Amino acid sequence: MRRGIKQKFNTIKTMQDLQAYYQQQFSNFWAKSFPDKTCPPLPKKLEDVGLSVRLAMEEEAPELFQNLFRSDYSAMPADTATRLRENRLWTDDIPVLKQYGWTAKAKELEGQVQEAKRIIAEKKLAEMKARNDEVEKRNRERPKGMQFAQPLPYEQVLKAREQWGISGN
Repeated sequence: MRRGIKQKFNTIKTMQDLQAYYQQQFSNFWAKSFPDKTCPPLPKKLEDVGLSVRLAMEEEAPELFQNLFRSDYSAMPADTATRLRENRLWTDDIPVLKQYGWTAKAKELEGQVQEAKRIIAEKKLAEMKARNDEVEKRNRERPKGMQFAQPLPYEQVLKAREQWGISGN
């Protein structure tokens, strides 16, 4: 019996600490984003904030937005929810995550996509540079003029002169 009461007390204490933490985060966000406006109480649902606040929070404080307004796993499509639980999301999941309030996770995934694109671009650039350096080296080391080609056989020269109407004199 005592153990159950103690566990319930710890859960309530943790929830209060979490609530205080979210209030502090919301207060900091509000002071930074809307310094000329009075800070409202911590919103409990998405309808408690206006569109400008929502957009600003999604952009500037995606973790706070996610902690306050995200949907439960059961509300989102099962395939995305499964990948989210297993931390193996696809790029196609980004709009779904945003739709269901998982803005921090969506932003993290977008960052990973951008980093992957940057690495791919750097790799392609390095490959192009290596190819260009190889061509430049070959061109530098190639003999100048027509020295690199074998002379044509005499019969071929005579045949070409005959076809083009050039006399042998």
